[in-house]
Amino acid sequence: MWRDIGLDDWLFDMDQPDEVARIVPTVLALAQDPQTSDNLVHPSLAADAETQVGGGPDARLLAKTVLRPSRTVSDLTSDRSFINYPSPGSPIPLIRNEELILILAEANLGLNNPANAAAYVNYIRRTSGKLAPIATVYDFEKFLAAVQANDTVGNEDGIPVLRYESVKVAEVPVGLGPLHTQFDDQGYAYTSLFVESAVAKWKLGPFDGHDSALVVAKIPVHFSIGHLVVAHGDTRHPVGRYLVAMNKLSKGRHLNVGPSQPESSQLIDITGAGMTMLYEAYTEPEPHFAQLVRADLLTPIEVYPKEENTNPNAIWAATDAAIVRTGTTVRIRMFAIRSYFSPGEIEVQQGDSVIIHITNGEQERDMLHGIGIAGYNINVVVDPGETKTIAFRATKPGVWPFYCTNFCSAMHQEMQGYLLIKPRGGGAAAGGM
Repeated sequence: MWRDIGLDDWLFDMDQPDEVARIVPTVLALAQDPQTSDNLVHPSLAADAETQVGGGPDARLLAKTVLRPSRTVSDLTSDRSFINYPSPGSPIPLIRNEELILILAEANLGLNNPANAAAYVNYIRRTSGKLAPIATVYDFEKFLAAVQANDTVGNEDGIPVLRYESVKVAEVPVGLGPLHTQFDDQGYAYTSLFVESAVAKWKLGPFDGHDSALVVAKIPVHFSIGHLVVAHGDTRHPVGRYLVAMNKLSKGRHLNVGPSQPESSQLIDITGAGMTMLYEAYTEPEPHFAQLVRADLLTPIEVYPKEENTNPNAIWAATDAAIVRTGTTVRIRMFAIRSYFSPGEIEVQQGDSVIIHITNGEQERDMLHGIGIAGYNINVVVDPGETKTIAFRATKPGVWPFYCTNFCSAMHQEMQGYLLIKPRGGGAAAGGM
């Protein structure tokens, strides 16, 4: 059975699997301009296209058609024509025959021609607005020249769109699902491949038309990588030694931790021509972009200097601790140091608003204190030299312990106190400890 599938004047023999790619010419009527070979778009295609958020035309319409001067061909008047694919034969109208190109890909797979099949699929990916399997290299000077020449192909939300061919330098076939690219200091780029779960390493030139030869290595990552980061990889002076792949899924590469799964981050050595996996760690979802910098650039403080703490409620000695009541509001200035709180006993009425200003009086690194208040789901960590404020309403009468929640010394367990909340009306306190 011969089936007319409209592939720009071709027929396919669908009953002979071994000859599924055999083609013979036929006649197919198209609204094609005989002078330009443009195939006109019926006006309803643009009129009925969905709109994007914000009101712009459907991205597929913009990717597959282009505005032209209005003309009439075969009783069809239109100011829009299809973008054509170049092919060994005559141009193929893209929207009309996109599915047919995929049939060609499937036919080539059946004939054991995977390279040809991939080429057809990649045409669809590149030109239909989907995620192309390439990293496109542009030239800023070409951008400026295209702007000066008004070399555009329509507009998007009122913004002129430059002609792709006018600004493109190369299309590097990095792989499936490229998302994010970073650079090293040796002339290589690194692109994350979401669909492949891999990282591609490719040369930044020469761009002499042999784009496929630029890809020098790939390494699998686990799994579904999104962003990646090279040390100083988006600066003018990268430090090309390590790369971290920030993968969106870990899929059981760790002990069973229940339904809430961490993500996987993988450290990769990128020195030399290839790439080597060094280490894998697990992070909180969802990993987006990060910065990787030389350690000598980081000189953080380890203690908040006492003289720089300008909080008006900071105190630096136990003798400055105080409890002050104003109506139904009780303010406490609290001092925390190894290994006690001052004050260690706080008494309020049920219904009072309680405000605690707590200062960690330590001036030594790694001497953090915490304060947890039983019954109130409060746990606050205070760094050395820092003042923090805790506010809550004392709704539950009773004697509630508070205690240091960050190990600070051998006397850590002694660092505690009690919050007495008297019942409204003067009855005996209940609850607590």
